[in-house]
Amino acid sequence: MRLVIALLTAGALTLAIVSSVAAAPKDPFKGHWYAIDTDQSHQTLKLSGHGPTRTWRFFDDYCTLCGGGTFAGSGLFTIEGVIATFTGTGRSNLTGQILDMSFWLQDDSATGTLLWEGISDPGWVLYRHHPW
Repeated sequence: MRLVIALLTAGALTLAIVSSVAAAPKDPFKGHWYAIDTDQSHQTLKLSGHGPTRTWRFFDDYCTLCGGGTFAGSGLFTIEGVIATFTGTGRSNLTGQILDMSFWLQDDSATGTLLWEGISDPGWVLYRHHPW
């Protein structure tokens, strides 16, 4: 009888642990994201790391701000609630121009997107997990 009770208790504990792990929300400020920008270029964003300060890498296949060509940037970001604040630098492949980058993303868990607002990009650009 004790064996049966012990097995039932262990099974219930295992189920509770698995249920709580399965219910944990996915970290929106990790992984690959993509968007089609207002100029119809394709942008990708990779978010990495743990804790409140993390790293990012950005790529735009046609940077209107830089006169065309590709653009790549990287830097650090910090998280406070549903807002991540990004700083770093980027470089235009066409002109060699180096730009300071500063923007923020807001997690919109209801739609599974991140909402972008930046100094050089007026308005919102939605990012979704990269499908490839």
